[in-house]
Amino acid sequence: VAAGTYDGISISGKNITVMTTENAVIDGNNTNQTVQIGNGSSESLTNFEINGFTLQAGAGVGCPGDYCEFGSVMIDNWLDAPQSYIFKYLKFINHYEGVTPGLISIDDRNIDSRDILIENCTFANNQNTKLFELYSIVASIEIKNSIIDIPDELDLAYWLDAWDSMPNTNISYSVFPASFSDESFPDGVTLGANVLYENPLFCNPDSGDYTLAENSPCVGTGENGADMGSFGVGCGIINQ
Repeated sequence: VAAGTYDGISISGKNITVMTTENAVIDGNNTNQTVQIGNGSSESLTNFEINGFTLQAGAGVGCPGDYCEFGSVMIDNWLDAPQSYIFKYLKFINHYEGVTPGLISIDDRNIDSRDILIENCTFANNQNTKLFELYSIVASIEIKNSIIDIPDELDLAYWLDAWDSMPNTNISYSVFPASFSDESFPDGVTLGANVLYENPLFCNPDSGDYTLAENSPCVGTGENGADMGSFGVGCGIINQ
């Protein structure tokens, strides 16, 4: 996909990778979902990857309102077969509570198993109460090399809507706010190597610049020495 700002993308009936190597932004303008995958029919896709986009200001269905549901990214997929959903090098920014109840919603209720990968993603300036909305707890989620920068006042109850525990979730090489600790996560979460609780030191987040300072704890501390998040170094040392 070429550089530019898009209102949203909708895909069904395909096994596909949608990616950009340019500065492509999908803007929900606080009224629409940024990405809709599948259409709730037997012709929905079986595997999907989205890579490289900035997803911003997405809205759920019926939001704001009494029946606000679903997330900025909505997977509505009713095939009865194992599924794979891959999210790489994405920037989830500027989502607001009351406009969308979650960032990634997955309704694939006829499926016995699904694998979800979040890799080298940056979540910043989002006031949502949920990272995921999952219709089924039977899932394997892996989060790695990512920056999950969420408001300090939110706890990790936002991961699921009505379940008492998490799906099998493995988190490694990722950074959370300094207010978090190993005890902040619910049952079902396994913490692997290099899970940090620090300020990621974005260069200028107030102006929408989520590149990393030279002294960011995310630089070179990801898997195999990679940077965490979807951006590299964009400025010099920031004194704290």
